[in-house]
This record gives sequence, C-alpha cells and structure tokens, in this order.
Amino acid sequence: MAEGFASNPTRRETFRLTKTLTRQDALPRNSELGISPDEAYRLTGDSVFRVEIAPRQECITVYDASGYEYHMCVTNLDSSLVRVRNLRVGGSWGTFVYRNKLKAGDEVTFYETDERDKAGNHRVFVVRHVKR
Repeated sequence: MAEGFASNPTRRETFRLTKTLTRQDALPRNSELGISPDEAYRLTGDSVFRVEIAPRQECITVYDASGYEYHMCVTNLDSSLVRVRNLRVGGSWGTFVYRNKLKAGDEVTFYETDERDKAGNHRVFVVRHVKR
C-alpha cells in the first residue's frame, strides 16, 4: 500500500457512482472520464453541474486500491482534447488509468469517504475497479 491512505476500518464509504469505461475514457496518460450532469452531481453534490451554463470545476482527491493518491477535477471547462464544454473527470485520471492498467469495458466505482485530504480542502474518494 502506498503511503498516505492507510487502511482504516472505521472509515465510512458511501457509494456514489459506477462507470463502465469507453475506449476514450481508458486512454493511458491523457484520458478524461466522460460523465453526465447527474453523475457530476453524484460526485460533487453541486447542482450547478446539472446545468451546463457556466464554466465550473471542483477538485477531489482519489485513492486507488493500492493507496496511491490522485488529484482529479470534475469540470465542464473547455478541454484541450475536445474544444467543447462537456462534463468529465480530468486531472490525473489518465495516470490512474495507466497505473491500474484499465481498458475499455472495465468498471470503476467511486466511494466517497468521511475524510478530507491532507490539507483539509478536498473531498476524498476511494475508487475500486473491476477488470473485464
């Protein structure tokens, strides 16, 4: 297990979202996870993502099953990959895909924990994956 997010038997985890990865979601290094407005709401609790009218971004801290930390953002800002305002999880999503050897058809599940990141700023999620 990587340093920084040790196993904690008292940590509460609340299911938020399961996604089956598309080929685009599973590109190593440069991918972003496409999400719907409802899925963005499930991850952030912020209803502004239900209406894609204004640029918006909320950062989250994610840990994988090995305890590695990833800084990701739920955003609708213009993407360098696609010049259109679409909802997605970016930041180090591509590194997460690469490190966990994910591919199209694999499933990822986001669980929100009752903890905050080291700085106390961002919501913390554990993401588990099922390889297909």
